[in-house]
Amino acid sequence: MKKKLLTLFVREVAASLEKEGHYGTAHVYRSTANSFEKYIAGECACSGNRIRCEKREVTMYSLSPGLLKRYEEWLRLRGLSWDTVGTYLHTLRATYNRGVEAGIAPYVPRLFTGVFTGRASERKRALDVKDVRSIFTGDTGGLSPELERARAFLELMLRFQGMPFVDLAHLQKSDYRNGRLVLRRQKTGVRLSIAVDRRAAELLALYAPVSPASPYLLDILPENLNGKGLYTAYQSSLRQFNMRLKCLASRCGVSEKVTSYSMRYTWATQSKYCGVPLSVISEGLGHSSIKTTEIYLKRYEDSLLDKANKLTMKYVFEGVLKRFVSVKLFD
Repeated sequence: MKKKLLTLFVREVAASLEKEGHYGTAHVYRSTANSFEKYIAGECACSGNRIRCEKREVTMYSLSPGLLKRYEEWLRLRGLSWDTVGTYLHTLRATYNRGVEAGIAPYVPRLFTGVFTGRASERKRALDVKDVRSIFTGDTGGLSPELERARAFLELMLRFQGMPFVDLAHLQKSDYRNGRLVLRRQKTGVRLSIAVDRRAAELLALYAPVSPASPYLLDILPENLNGKGLYTAYQSSLRQFNMRLKCLASRCGVSEKVTSYSMRYTWATQSKYCGVPLSVISEGLGHSSIKTTEIYLKRYEDSLLDKANKLTMKYVFEGVLKRFVSVKLFD
């Protein structure tokens, strides 16, 4: 029996995911297949350096720790972030595990141990308090309706416990009752129950769909699409939203990058600074595992330690005693 090519199986999994409606995940699988095929084809040059190229077809039986490590090195030489490298290798590992379960790949202990398959926060994503206030309460000199709309959605995401844009866009009218949002996250299916304060209720009413037939709570997605058409419409809205956030940040004098995920990291980080327990933050974000929440907050723990160390050194060497105060989002 001819052994199945790895990338062929990756594409088969992608097709299966798309049939199940997981369009975003299917896209990641196809991107991984494309990347691995380029590596196998021998495109191993980056910035004048070269590493060993694989000149053979890779089947589900020919994966090895060495091959995976060389692929990881090739990805890094091409300038990809550790987040992207981890995504590609995580996808290959998930595909390999499916192959083992299907009997088309051998079980090799610790096959992926030597490569990075996780997530790495390499840049700051949460906004400082002053930047948050500049966006929502600062003098912007009159924003266009498009930027006002983007700012309103950003504020709703912060008020709704760092809600990601995908969940905000898909909010249904049936999710809002008795002053609360009760929904399940698009990504994980985890249930969320969120109190809607007066300001959030005003924004929901202001940006409600014009058509009473729309099932959505906000005027972000068209009412008459489903399946891949709805996914495509969402991706278009997301790109437009991020472009407007870039303009909004510039108008508000915010130098940090503002994206659709900024409020999620900001809510988590500022809640931590306010003394909210990690388990509560995790539940508020709708994470299926507290380990995911720890990834969100790990780098901001470093900043607190830096601050603590600086105050300590100032006292030890200069005799200046200052009280350690954690930054809070609201007074």
